[in-house]
Amino acid sequence: MRMLIKFALTLLLIQISTAILASDNLSTCLSGKYATLCDYSLLSSNEKKQAYLAQKRENLKICITGKYIALCDKELLTKEQLVDVKIAEKSVNLETCMNGNYKSLCNYSLLSKHELIEVKTAERQTNLKTCLNGNYSSLCDHSLLTASEALKVIKAEEKATELTSDSTNVLTSKTTKKSGGKASFYIEHSYDDVFFIINDEKFEAKTFCNFWNEGDKVIFIDGNAFGACATAKIYNQNRKEVCEVWCN
Repeated sequence: MRMLIKFALTLLLIQISTAILASDNLSTCLSGKYATLCDYSLLSSNEKKQAYLAQKRENLKICITGKYIALCDKELLTKEQLVDVKIAEKSVNLETCMNGNYKSLCNYSLLSKHELIEVKTAERQTNLKTCLNGNYSSLCDHSLLTASEALKVIKAEEKATELTSDSTNVLTSKTTKKSGGKASFYIEHSYDDVFFIINDEKFEAKTFCNFWNEGDKVIFIDGNAFGACATAKIYNQNRKEVCEVWCN
C-alpha cells in the first residue's frame, strides 16, 4: 500500500513539474521574443500557430527599425513588409553615412548615385574639419583634400606643432630652473630616424624621431645623456619637438 502511495505521489509530482514546464514554455513561445528557447514539441497545434505569429510579430518590430539588419529574419516577412523594411534600412544607413564620421559603418551599396555624391561630400567636409584642427594628422586623410585645403591643413599642423613646442619649451624652462640648468648635446650620428649616438651613448627611438639629423642640438628632459636610464625624453632644439627613446 505504501509503495502504491509513494508511486502515486511521484507520478503526481512529475505531472505537476511537466505542467509547470509546459506553462513556462508556452509563455516563452507566445512572447515571440525567444524563438530559440521555444520548445514547439510541447505545444498543441493551435499553440504552435500562436507562437509562430508572435515570433513574426516580434521579428517585424526589430526589422522595421532598420537598425538591426543582422537580427532581422527576412524569411518571416511578407513581401509588403520586406519592402517597408528595406526602405527603413536604407533610411537608417543614409543617416549614418551622412554623418561623415562612420565610413566603416556605411553600406555604400544601399545608396543611390545622388546619395553617394552627398555622402562623399559629407565625408570630405568632416575630414577637412579634422585636418584643420592640426592636432590629428594621423586621422586626416590628405588624399581627400584639394590643393588649397592641403595648404591650409599644413599651416594648421605647423601651428599646432608650434603650440606643442611652446608648451614643451615652458616645461623645459621650468625643469631647467628646478635642476639648476640642463646641458645641451649634439646628435653625433643618426641612423634611419631610429638610432642615435649622443654624448658617445646609443639611444633608440620608441617609434621614430623623424628627420632628426647629425648636428642637431638636444636637451634631455627626462633621463640623461650618460645612458644611465631605461627611457629618456629628448627635446630637439633645431626641430622644436620631443621624442621618446630607449637608453642602451
